[in-house]
Amino acid sequence: MTILFLDFDGVLHPYSPWPHDDAVRRQYFIHLPRLESVLRDFAEVSVVIASDWRLYHPLDKLRGFFAEDIRSRVCGTTTLERPTGEGVGQRQHQAEQYLREHNLVHAHWLAVDDTPSNYLATARVVLCEDRFGVREEAELRRLLNEISYRERR
Repeated sequence: MTILFLDFDGVLHPYSPWPHDDAVRRQYFIHLPRLESVLRDFAEVSVVIASDWRLYHPLDKLRGFFAEDIRSRVCGTTTLERPTGEGVGQRQHQAEQYLREHNLVHAHWLAVDDTPSNYLATARVVLCEDRFGVREEAELRRLLNEISYRERR
């Protein structure tokens, strides 16, 4: 099993500071189909929402943003507490906490995020530049193939 910790803003759609107007809302999840195509090719990957959207929407609503065939693979969210401080690696600590709480400490994991400081330099993170584009897709596929190869050995 592989866990993908997923951010939304700056990944699945362009980042925009709050409050969002109609023009911003129309762009919500425009890059999600590209991510879903990767997930379809790697059936062993489960998704955990690490985005701040988890603070404002229940898990069922978050799942509803995904295509019907992917929804069941969105298995949870990281802690609902807003991290204190501005330390490097806040989301990584939340991801590791999720893994401990769900007895998944030996699972492979990676993240897709647009903020490098959310994870430590040693983490497997696909960094997005305001979108999950062609480059990011290729990098995620490379990392997932690498993990799949290790699991087969």
